[in-house]
Amino acid sequence: MDRRHAHRKADGDWRRGGGDPRDDAAQRGEHGPHPSQRRPGRPVDRRDPPGPGGARVTDLWGRLEETIDELSHVTDIKSAAVVRRDGLVVTHTLPEGVDPKIVAAMTAAIVGTSEMATIQLSQGRFVRAIVESDHGKLLSLGAGEEALLVALVYDDANLGLVLMAMERAAKQVERIMQEAVSA
Repeated sequence: MDRRHAHRKADGDWRRGGGDPRDDAAQRGEHGPHPSQRRPGRPVDRRDPPGPGGARVTDLWGRLEETIDELSHVTDIKSAAVVRRDGLVVTHTLPEGVDPKIVAAMTAAIVGTSEMATIQLSQGRFVRAIVESDHGKLLSLGAGEEALLVALVYDDANLGLVLMAMERAAKQVERIMQEAVSA
């Protein structure tokens, strides 16, 4: 079976919506007014180095995108996303035609409900949710206190390999998000 991520553009622009939110804010209308329409104030100097102990937001954003890109290149993974526990999209490599906002909201609901179920049923700590369908699986797991990691995988995927890659990526996302909070 050919698994070369056919849904991605050949020109290398595989993200379709991920990326720096400044790049597509006008077309998606999600990030507030364009800078030229904001109230006047001190201009942002993106060349300033981070303060002591703090990391630049753009650096953290780029590291999140690198993490999700690496995860998406695992052979059996079709696409992946980092979402917040409140159901908002952080970054993704979801294919065209899949609404990342809906995926984020559903993932948050699935994981939240699963976490409550494991507590109510005295089953210990929630580890992951796996939703199986005719055409593949949706795997979701926590990535720290703030984020969740979700991946769409092929129906015959090697789950051991996929879960190992997802757990490694979840730890990276958790570290990056912790740096963002402490910055």
